Amino acid sequence: MRQGALRFNSVRALAHILLGACAIAWCILWLAPPMTDVGHWIAMLPAMMAPLILPLARKAIARVYARERGPVLQGFLFGYVLCWLLAGVPAILIIKLLHALAGPFAAPLAFALAALWHVTPARARAAKMSHGLARLPRGDAADATRLGLRQGMLCIQSCGPLMVASMTTHSLAPMLLVTLLLLAESNSHRLPPAQRIATLILVIGLLPAPHPHKMEHAYDPPHQTDRSFAQQKSAVSPGA
Repeated sequence: MRQGALRFNSVRALAHILLGACAIAWCILWLAPPMTDVGHWIAMLPAMMAPLILPLARKAIARVYARERGPVLQGFLFGYVLCWLLAGVPAILIIKLLHALAGPFAAPLAFALAALWHVTPARARAAKMSHGLARLPRGDAADATRLGLRQGMLCIQSCGPLMVASMTTHSLAPMLLVTLLLLAESNSHRLPPAQRIATLILVIGLLPAPHPHKMEHAYDPPHQTDRSFAQQKSAVSPGA
């Protein structure tokens, strides 16, 4: 890692960094005006995934000497985050397709598909492998990066559909509930029944949330002013 880059050598230091990034990301999602799909995906990642990395990081360094934990943690985090950043490309394309096909029903459809995915054997295998993270035999940064890439791909298979469904709403309530659901599942010693998770996902998907297109000009006062002026002009026009 180059001079001046972010460094950390313990899970506690990593926890401070991730929780700080998580808090900042939630503030951005809450306070910022509507963002592009790329900006929204980048803000969603630390908001929703940062709390999920800590248990994985503890497992990754379970057999690593203290002096080697810094490079291992940094390599693992790099591989994990890289997977999710690259996954944003197909995720955004899927979201656009859902909005084109279902319009205002895109979010309920996305959550229904995510619930259906959660009762499939493929999802169960990915979740089980994700919980059973392989431990590094030695403190090698390259091995840690490969482990982070593998873990990132497993997490995308396991909860990627829920991330896509959360992004279709552009609303914080479903995102927060999905984050709590994934955090509870990741911290459980035994995976809860898939049917219960699917039911919770369907309930979250039915929560009222504004459609992104309706929020398009919510923070655009000049646009609203021009529209109001045009309406007043048409009201006083002789030909009205």
